[in-house]
Amino acid sequence: MKVILDTNVVLDTLLKREGFHQAAYEVIKLSIQNKIEAVLPASTITDIHYIMSRSDKAKTKPVLKAFVGLLGMCDVVPADIDAAFASGMEGFEDAVLASVANRVKADYIITRDKSGFLRSPVPAIAPEELIALLVK
Repeated sequence: MKVILDTNVVLDTLLKREGFHQAAYEVIKLSIQNKIEAVLPASTITDIHYIMSRSDKAKTKPVLKAFVGLLGMCDVVPADIDAAFASGMEGFEDAVLASVANRVKADYIITRDKSGFLRSPVPAIAPEELIALLVK
């Protein structure tokens, strides 16, 4: 199973956000254990870096570098941007993620904000829902 991670799931893991960290961490662990293939669009790394560096600039680069080494990375190509503009989705960042997910043939988008992906060609599920699917 291939999944693409929304920025909020990565930040929940790396910033240990209370109430969200454990499930997000479990998704990452499933990828490390090769039970799923989790990918992250390279374009989201700048956003993640920016948000993380506001709290601890010195640790951000080494932590983020080690983290992205654990996951697959995918690119964002011009066709993804075109598809995002044409998608009818409200949030442009979500539309780009959905377009990339569709192109790389992801089974799911893993996010805490499923409402942003109602018009996505790839279904969005919460980390807890992915874990439940795999426990069956």
